Amino acid sequence: MAHEFRASRRVTGLSARPTQAIPPPRRRATPRLAALLVSALLAAGLPLLTAAEPAGATPEQDASAAAAIDPIDFAIAVDESASLSDADMLQERDAAERIALGDVSADSTVDVFGFASADKPPQHAVDTPCPQLKLDSIGRAQVGACTAKLKIREAGTGTGTDFPAAIRQGIAGLKDGTADTPRVLFMLTDGYLDVEDSSSYGDKPHRKAEGRRQLRQALDEARAARVQIWPLGFGSDVNEKTLRQMADGGYQQSCPGIKNTAPTAQDVDSSADVGAALERAFAAAHCLHHEKPSEGAYPPTTQQVHISAVATVGAIVVSKGDKAVTVTYTDPDGKQLKPDAPVSGTFNGSKYDLAGQDETVESLRLTDPVPGDWNVHIDAPPGHRKQLASVSVLWHGELRTSITLDPPNPEPGGTAKVTLQLLTRKDTAITDPKDLKGMRVKAALAGSGFTDQPLKLTDDGSDPDDKASDGAFTGTASIPSTADGAIRATATLSAIGLAADPDRSEGGQVSLGEPLVSSRLVLTGAKAHPGGSLHGTLELRNNSKQAHTLRVSVRNTAGRLLTADPSSVSLAAGEERKVPLELEVADSRAFEAAGVSTTTRLGGALTVTDRSAGGGPLGQNPLSISVTPKPTFMDEHGGMVGLGATVLLLLVAAVVLALRLRIWNRTARGLRLELSLSDGTSLSTLPAGRASKGSWFEFKVVDKTGDHPTLAAGPGGGYAVRRDPRAGVLLRTVGEGEQPLARGRTVTLDTGQDRTLRLSLAEGGGSQGPKPGGWLQRLLGRRTRVRPTPATRPGVAGSAGLDDDFDPLL
Repeated sequence: MAHEFRASRRVTGLSARPTQAIPPPRRRATPRLAALLVSALLAAGLPLLTAAEPAGATPEQDASAAAAIDPIDFAIAVDESASLSDADMLQERDAAERIALGDVSADSTVDVFGFASADKPPQHAVDTPCPQLKLDSIGRAQVGACTAKLKIREAGTGTGTDFPAAIRQGIAGLKDGTADTPRVLFMLTDGYLDVEDSSSYGDKPHRKAEGRRQLRQALDEARAARVQIWPLGFGSDVNEKTLRQMADGGYQQSCPGIKNTAPTAQDVDSSADVGAALERAFAAAHCLHHEKPSEGAYPPTTQQVHISAVATVGAIVVSKGDKAVTVTYTDPDGKQLKPDAPVSGTFNGSKYDLAGQDETVESLRLTDPVPGDWNVHIDAPPGHRKQLASVSVLWHGELRTSITLDPPNPEPGGTAKVTLQLLTRKDTAITDPKDLKGMRVKAALAGSGFTDQPLKLTDDGSDPDDKASDGAFTGTASIPSTADGAIRATATLSAIGLAADPDRSEGGQVSLGEPLVSSRLVLTGAKAHPGGSLHGTLELRNNSKQAHTLRVSVRNTAGRLLTADPSSVSLAAGEERKVPLELEVADSRAFEAAGVSTTTRLGGALTVTDRSAGGGPLGQNPLSISVTPKPTFMDEHGGMVGLGATVLLLLVAAVVLALRLRIWNRTARGLRLELSLSDGTSLSTLPAGRASKGSWFEFKVVDKTGDHPTLAAGPGGGYAVRRDPRAGVLLRTVGEGEQPLARGRTVTLDTGQDRTLRLSLAEGGGSQGPKPGGWLQRLLGRRTRVRPTPATRPGVAGSAGLDDDFDPLL
């Protein structure tokens, strides 16, 4: 269970209030079953593919990815002495769980134990609630149960603090590992050595001194066994001096080029301090860079972290504080890895492993991560948003470099341009100023006939450097006038904590006259898509009296992702011409096979070599090509497609509306027929409904000669009515044909009696056209229930019309 720290340093009575948790949302069983199957197959040594997207990694890539983050063996010693409060113990247990779940390697092992003192037989100083655990998915699930068994010792059970016993227990559990696996012992304590009641330390007056002596001896043993000690101080009154003694007395980790990797003691004030301390310790043990954790925030929150372009392996560590918290990772290309993703696979060209999704600390481990700014969205269900969540990054990387000397054969007393292009392990150029910070280049020029001279290469945009912070360090080499043979430019990369290639050098011969062939590249752009190309011109001049065959190629691009066409050019004696050149970018499948993102920058140099003169270099031009994914059809034409679809929709709507208006103008729908006497007395009214024949609404007069004549809908009654675009409304009477029936006009019906019945017309809605508010309903063909209106004359029954459903298309 996660606990929220409610204390500050030096305040008595640290309190830890448990946060009530609910089970996290149930995940689909399929990914978990797949993960177990994967683990079983790997254990059996069987090949398999596990990926969040189609796997394309080679066996070599898989092997390097599996061993990308080396494991460490570590132990966690938890102080159970009576000098700590119950609240302090809750903090220690929570910290122990966070430490065990915070490592970035699933192959690491952890040994969790408690310690106090052995005052008299049969008491023991060390409690071992669990065996050593491997921090794979099974081991991580057992950590919480182990830490829950730790508790403050009761009186009479050995309540002192025996540091020598705890350190020796840690050494015993760690020394059996491989020699090259880092060993770390975390000491969670208030720092007060107390063995004055332990008979094993001799007579009581001498126990305190003997305890200090044995502590120094135990620290010497830890140093000899290459065990680092990282003390974390818990409690209201921490002995910082003893904590520092333990940190300094154990093995001192050495990570060349990375600062602050030696073990240090830290007084823990809050859960954030625990997270920062353990991440720093793990980073030091792995010789990884540790980016400062983000400021904590309550879920839901989105936090951004940066992964350097030089990172070959890294981990995004999320300190969630609550097991119900879920995390979504979005890479710089906008692709998302969601909480329900498989626990391992490939993601946008990177191999990944997720751990701790159901724990308080979660990590996303990446091999060849997409460089740039990652967004980490942290969310939690209601009731689980009271714990601060933070994000940090641990990584290590390596660099490659490409060097050019232009021209390769300079004249004595002349100058040459030297460029060192920084590349990642995948030969992509580094251009983000964040990634270039702290990098330095040292260069020199050597050759026959002169002593070595230093070169200054900068990336500040000042001449001769073309552009600042583009990863191309450039300088000018002045060729001594005494140079009489081979020359060579050498450059060395210096960067904090990065594994670099050996020194790069490029050589040539001084030219005692005009070069045989001069060359110059002019490109029309610097951006392309996979499968696309860049066009330019290669300007050539043959300064000799002999013909030359030139070879044109691109150096230093992974898997031939960039090629030149033409690759060969013939130049006659004294000829000068401009050759159209095309730099072809490989398709996306080649990028995938090379493990390179399609959003990158390809670095290298266009090289011109003289095939007819022993292959000597004639010219080199540094290249830095920006590659972005090929736009889709919708990316290029989405606006026009959307406009066309809108216009088409409007046209369809207009046609449908016109058709419905045309149909409306030929129906009787909306008309109201009224039967009355010659003196105006109303006898019956009838709303016109669905047409019964064609577009005509047929009706009849019931009881025409009786006392209560009534209008009724139905065929065969001798009368019919409909609208007409020209006449307005037509009335059809059997034997008399059709006649206009305008609103307000009265037509006399032949009843065969002395009295006269008259028929008049009115609009049911007060107009002769469809109502504006009903266009949508009519366009959709919605049906409306129509009911006849009862007669208004007292004693007259309602009309005999029929209930009807009307659809203007019928």
